[in-house]
Amino acid sequence: MNSNGESAIIQNEQPINAGYASTTFNIANTLEFKNTIKGKIWNSGVLVNYQKIDEELRVSPAQFQDVLPGALIPALTRQSNAIDRFNAGAFTAYDFKIGKAKLQFKQTLQFSDEQLLSDLSQENETQISGAVFPFKASYRLSTLTSTTALKSSWEWNKFKLTADSNLKFLSLNQNEQETNVSTVNKYLFLEPAITTVYKITSNWNTSLQLSRTINTAAFNELFSGVQLRDFASLSRNPEAINVTRENAFTHFITYKSILNGVIVSNSFKWLERESDFTFSSVLDANGLINTEAIELPNTFSGISNRLSFTKTFFRTLKTDLSYNYNNFQSEQLFNGIAQENNNTSHTGSLELSLDSNTWYGISYRGLYNFGQSQVNDFRVTNTFLKHNIELDFYTSSKTRFNLGMESVYATFSNNQNANVNTLLNSSFYYKPSKKLFLRASLLNILGERFFTTSSSSANAV
Repeated sequence: MNSNGESAIIQNEQPINAGYASTTFNIANTLEFKNTIKGKIWNSGVLVNYQKIDEELRVSPAQFQDVLPGALIPALTRQSNAIDRFNAGAFTAYDFKIGKAKLQFKQTLQFSDEQLLSDLSQENETQISGAVFPFKASYRLSTLTSTTALKSSWEWNKFKLTADSNLKFLSLNQNEQETNVSTVNKYLFLEPAITTVYKITSNWNTSLQLSRTINTAAFNELFSGVQLRDFASLSRNPEAINVTRENAFTHFITYKSILNGVIVSNSFKWLERESDFTFSSVLDANGLINTEAIELPNTFSGISNRLSFTKTFFRTLKTDLSYNYNNFQSEQLFNGIAQENNNTSHTGSLELSLDSNTWYGISYRGLYNFGQSQVNDFRVTNTFLKHNIELDFYTSSKTRFNLGMESVYATFSNNQNANVNTLLNSSFYYKPSKKLFLRASLLNILGERFFTTSSSSANAV
C-alpha cells in the first residue's frame, strides 16, 4: 500500500510545507484447530505476520537548525524511517466443568521482533548532513510474551458471575546498534477481572465489571532515536521502560425487543491509569516544540458514557441514534510548569438506511462533535459536522453501482475561518463468485480541494 501527500501551515507568519510518503507491505496467515476430547472442546491456533514500512517526511524551510548537527545551510529537514515487524504466536484453550462451574483454561505464547532504522537530517540541493545518534538510530526490540488465563463462571437463576485471572510474563530485549547498548527486562503481572450479569426481564439485561490491567511500553514508545513528528515538533522516548496500571469500572444496561425492532443500550465506564513517566515539552523562541518523557509518576483518569437507540420500521427502514460523552484528565509539563489537561467531547450521530431488497438502497450518516480542551486557564473549542449520503443501485445479482456524497464543516475557537468541503465519490462492485469480490472506485470526482492534517506515519512509527 502506498500513501503520499502534502500539507502546509502558517507559523510565526511564515509558511511551512510538508511532504510525506509511505509504503507498506503486510502478510499474515492464521491456522486454527478444533478438537473434541471426551465431549470437551479443545481449540488451538497459530498466527504468523510480517510487515515492512518505509516512510519519509520532508519539511521546508528547515527546522531545528540549532538542534540538528551540521555545518551546511539547509533548505529542508528530512525524517526517514524503515520498519520491519515479525510476529509469531500460538494458543491453546480447553473448556471443562467442575460441578456447576464452567471453566476455560487458555495458554498463549507470542514472539515479536521489531526493528527501526531512522535518520533525521538537514539537506540542501547539494549536501546532506551526516546524522549521528540520537538523530540516526538502529533500534531493535524482541519481545516474548506468555499469558496463562483461567476463566470461571457460575449461573444461578437470572444471575451470572464470571471471574478472570491472567498471569502474564514478558521478556523485552532491546538493542541500539549505533551505541552498542543492549538491555533485557523481565516482568510478571497478575491481571484480575470480575463480571456480574443480571437478566432483569426477558427484554432487560444489566452487567457490572471491575478489572485491572498492566502493560509495558510498546515499540513506538521505546525506540531510542529522535523523531520529527510533524511540521515543527521533535520528540524522544525515555530510556527506561514505562509501565502503566489501569483500574476500570464498567456498567452496561440494554433493552432488546426483536418483535418491535427496538434496541436501547447505555454503557458507562470509569478508569484511572497510573504511569511511571510524564511528558515534558519545551517551546523555544522560534515556536518549535521539543518533547521528551521523564521518569515522574503520572495519573490519567476519565469517564465515558454511550447511549444508543436502534429502531426498524416495516423491515426496510433502519434508524440508529447515539450520543457519546467523554471527559479525560491528565498531567504534563510545559516549559517546566506542571499542567492539568481536561478534554471533554460531546458526539451525536444519526444513521438512516432504506433497503427494500429491490433495485436500490439509500443511506444517510450524520455526525456532530463538539470538543473542548483546557490546559490550566487556557481553553480551546472545536466543532465538527459531517454528512454522508450514499445511493446503491443493484444492476444485477452480481453487480452494484454506488454514488456517494460527503460534506464536512469544521471550526476552531482560535480561527475565525470555517473549513468546508464536499466530495463526490463513485464505486462499482462485481462479485462473480462466492470467493472473488472486485471493486473499482472514483474518489473526489469534482476535484474538490479538501482540508486534512499532516500525517506522516512517522507520527506513530
